[in-house]
Amino acid sequence: MNAKNLLFLCIIANIQLFSCNMVRIIQQIKKTNDNATYNVIKTLLDKYQRPFTLFAISANEGRYSLQVANDYKNSVFVILEEKIAKLLNICNHKNLDNVILLHKKVNIQDLQRISECEHFDVILLCNIYNRFGNTWKGVLDKACNMGDNIVVEEQKNNGEVIAYLKTREAKLVGTTTTSNIYLIEAYKKTIERVNWIFKKVRQKNSHIVHSDFQEKNLIKKTEGKIRISSWIPGINLMTFKMFHGVYPQNETAKRAIKNLEGRGHTDFVPNNIIIQGKKAALIDFDDKRPEYLRYSEKIVQAVLKFVDTPAYDIRKYYVTMFLFKGYQTHF
Repeated sequence: MNAKNLLFLCIIANIQLFSCNMVRIIQQIKKTNDNATYNVIKTLLDKYQRPFTLFAISANEGRYSLQVANDYKNSVFVILEEKIAKLLNICNHKNLDNVILLHKKVNIQDLQRISECEHFDVILLCNIYNRFGNTWKGVLDKACNMGDNIVVEEQKNNGEVIAYLKTREAKLVGTTTTSNIYLIEAYKKTIERVNWIFKKVRQKNSHIVHSDFQEKNLIKKTEGKIRISSWIPGINLMTFKMFHGVYPQNETAKRAIKNLEGRGHTDFVPNNIIIQGKKAALIDFDDKRPEYLRYSEKIVQAVLKFVDTPAYDIRKYYVTMFLFKGYQTHF
């Protein structure tokens, strides 16, 4: 081997060594940044002395959400993401019990609807300017109407977003090498729509949410009566279907519904079922409804079929089977 070839091989080897070192440095910086963001989120979640629901909106492929989901097993973590394949594989591989994956592209109309019919304790947004383009401000505004604490991670050099966050009275609660982490305390107090497909409630402030780090209750003011019930973490089965829920998978969700102790429930319909990951829970046991909506084997079968119904057909199926009693002859 002549000197020229030897010199060339040495240069190539140095380039490869430099590249490997750079990859390691970048990975270390990324890991350090992830840990910093995770620690900020965990500091907030540690304040809760009760189960909570976290909603991550297209948030870094669910990286932080899946990490904290493993630490808070009694709480529920809802992730909305368009590119879902990697997340779905992770959830299936780890057999996560308290995670919900919604497979849909984020749009303002859907965020408005979910802000009307759900309430989240924590909402997580990451790098909103790059992820949502010219709709980032609308996404942030809708997120502030969804619940109590909104965590926003944004690049330090994005003056436009940072300036707008200040108008929202966002507090700087952490930093990484490239990003600032902000907390907006919004504390949403009302439910405007009892489920995704129903009209807004007629009486303003008829469904009030009282929540802090110790407890969370729903106060219903209807028919001249006030009823107070403990809030159940998770999301409504109706929301899960309309937002194209893919995890838990349909068979798992149906198994959870079959395991519900529904005997005596006076309104056993999909919008009175809360999905909590691989478990489900019933709400509104004391609703006064027609006798045909009371728990029965037939109505359970109708609810299970509802789980298999695609989102575009949900409204028609619900009206036909439950409001028009179709399940009585169909099953």
